[in-house]
Amino acid sequence: FSLHSLFATHIIGGEINYQCLGNNRYEISFQLFRDCDTGIPLFENPAIIYILGANGQELDTISMNLRNDDTLTFASSACSVIPPNACIHTTTYREVRTLPFRAGGYQFLYQICCRNQDIINILDPTGTQAAYHAVMTEAALLGCNNSPKFDDWPPFYICNGQAFTYDHAATDVDGDSITYQLCTPNDIFGSIFNSLVDWRAPYSVNNMLGGPLPFSIDPVTGLLTGTPFTNGTFVFGICTREYRNGVLVGEIRRDFQFIVTPCVTSIVADFAPDIPPCNASLNIRFDNLSNPINGPFIWDFGDGSSVTSTTSPSHSFPDTGQYTVLLIAGLGTACADSIEMQVQLNIEATDIDVISAPIICNDNKVLLVASNVFSEFNQIVNYDWSPSGNILSGQGTDSVWMAVSGGSFGVWVTATNNYGCTDFVQLTQIDVPIETVVADFDSSLLVCNESLTVDFNNQSTASNNQYLWNFANLGSSTTFNPSYTFPDTGTYEITLIAGVGSPCQDTFSRMLYLPLTKPSIAAIGSQTICQEDTLLLTAFTTGFNYHDIVEYTWTPTNSIISGQGTDSIWVLANGDIYFEVVATNTESCKDTNYTSVIVSTISPVLTVSATPDEIYVGQSTQLLANYETDHSYNWLPDTSLSATTIHNPTANPRTLSTYYVRVENTFGCSLLDSVVVQILPPLCGNPVVFVPSAFSPDNDGYNDVLMVEGNNITEMTFTIYNRWGQQVFETKDQNRGWDGMFNGALLPPDVYGYYMQCTCDDGSEAFLKGNITLLR
Repeated sequence: FSLHSLFATHIIGGEINYQCLGNNRYEISFQLFRDCDTGIPLFENPAIIYILGANGQELDTISMNLRNDDTLTFASSACSVIPPNACIHTTTYREVRTLPFRAGGYQFLYQICCRNQDIINILDPTGTQAAYHAVMTEAALLGCNNSPKFDDWPPFYICNGQAFTYDHAATDVDGDSITYQLCTPNDIFGSIFNSLVDWRAPYSVNNMLGGPLPFSIDPVTGLLTGTPFTNGTFVFGICTREYRNGVLVGEIRRDFQFIVTPCVTSIVADFAPDIPPCNASLNIRFDNLSNPINGPFIWDFGDGSSVTSTTSPSHSFPDTGQYTVLLIAGLGTACADSIEMQVQLNIEATDIDVISAPIICNDNKVLLVASNVFSEFNQIVNYDWSPSGNILSGQGTDSVWMAVSGGSFGVWVTATNNYGCTDFVQLTQIDVPIETVVADFDSSLLVCNESLTVDFNNQSTASNNQYLWNFANLGSSTTFNPSYTFPDTGTYEITLIAGVGSPCQDTFSRMLYLPLTKPSIAAIGSQTICQEDTLLLTAFTTGFNYHDIVEYTWTPTNSIISGQGTDSIWVLANGDIYFEVVATNTESCKDTNYTSVIVSTISPVLTVSATPDEIYVGQSTQLLANYETDHSYNWLPDTSLSATTIHNPTANPRTLSTYYVRVENTFGCSLLDSVVVQILPPLCGNPVVFVPSAFSPDNDGYNDVLMVEGNNITEMTFTIYNRWGQQVFETKDQNRGWDGMFNGALLPPDVYGYYMQCTCDDGSEAFLKGNITLLR
């Protein structure tokens, strides 16, 4: 249809609604907004509303006279000040029109060019139209429906950096369900095509104002939220859909602008926690950096404690961790501001104690142990013990053995924790008594062992007679000479601590190798085969076998073809058979296992087809055997097939051909079927005779030469021209192709035109022309 022409770059928003008056009469209303400082500051008089059918065809127009031109007022608060030049006018057009029932319903459209030149989130705003649109379905006509009406327009001016929340709900007097969504505004709406505005990157329908906190709308409540971070003018779109008993009744599309502007804020809350390096206290002072600093203030330290109004308080936290600290500045004033900060509180200080064993062990060493007073809050990452030449083991850790001479010694240590904080401790000991403790053990001999239980022989020396055994972390014992049953054969680390509880306790470890002489075998489980097939049965060792198996005896013997005495036998199965196998190793130890053969009469169900089953020479057809995941396939003959072991190969026969496929299931049972492919009389033209649309003469062995394709050509002329009409190649020989050369030089990548005229072997002629793309 032909749109009414109007040019107005001041329009910033609008929407169309309708109200049912009864007897097929409807009041159509159209509210429009314009700014005062850009474009042509006029409302159209009259405004033309198009009435369209469901498919967008023009049915009628409504000429609406201008009734009013009102100026909106914008109130500034003491904290957020709207720019003084803010100015927006609005008007509402109304007309009553009789709309009889029509299949598919109606659409209402107001189209205007163009949009505000200040818009920054779409491309070419002054070249982009605005289309305000509403849908009245046939269900709406049958129910004398009233379109939902947005309760109000959101503020056109919003503040940069301030969270925005607005109840964008609509009211439906009929009680219908309403859904909300963000939608891209229309550019052009018509019966031939519709187009939406083009978003300028990085803006999109999912982030119309940009920034890390995009605007979104609750699809049920219509609550609009988001935070703008860029000053400027932005086009914005919201759609509602109206449902009655689950059926779409109508749709209203609202299109408007947000103008994001910097707003003045008179109070700014700010603070900084005063946490010293290598902090050792949970009591922290907070420096109030708010502007102005004259309060009143409220502090919430996020630990459940009472709030305080002190300007710069100190607070004792119950524990380390991360706390959300809140400061409200100017509490009780219209311009109160707040700030939340995540405060990470750690005890970073290092504080250690060092103790020595009350005795010197084995005449020449003493155990020194350092403890971290703040172990609940940090970790010591290094201990530097001195004198380093006397440290026998443990340097860098919290426990060291130190070589001593006589009963007196001195030591000092520097500890560094994971925060880089340090502590230094010096220790002196005199007249320390001496004790000797030695751990040692052996185990029973494990010759021809058939048990997982091992006896241990304690050979240690300890004055307090206290022992602790560790059996590879599987179990423990305090018995002097214990026995332990292991879960399986293998290699285990056995550890004995002698003198448990004594400062001089000693530890001894030994690897225990625990074998079993008796063999352990298994046979392949029950198998299913086809009747009168042969089958290989295999026995194999399991677990730990420390002696070679020298013989396998299988029974019953009457079905065995070969292999008796070995781990694998061939059997001929005419019925179900149950086998026993006995293995004997070099120590004459035996183990027995069982398996069975089940004879299957299952055969695969087979159907075979060719699509199409009639082709021209040079074409291909899709062969298909019904597919089962447990079937294998074998096709013959294989000379013209893409593959022979899949269920769906393609075939390229040159003569009438019969293809055979043998299908075999997992039990080895098989069936044979076939399909015939007919060859149609030759065709002089596409798709039998053709010229490829592109080739790449780069000497890689693929598509290097452009050839005329077709196996029924008797005569031909093939000519190629460049884009200036210059002939670059011609041949009358189908076996001669173009290699991308002209006058001995490689031609550049480009699009070339061609003409090809040929006579086929049945006397018919073909003329082809088109474009060829040369690629490199």
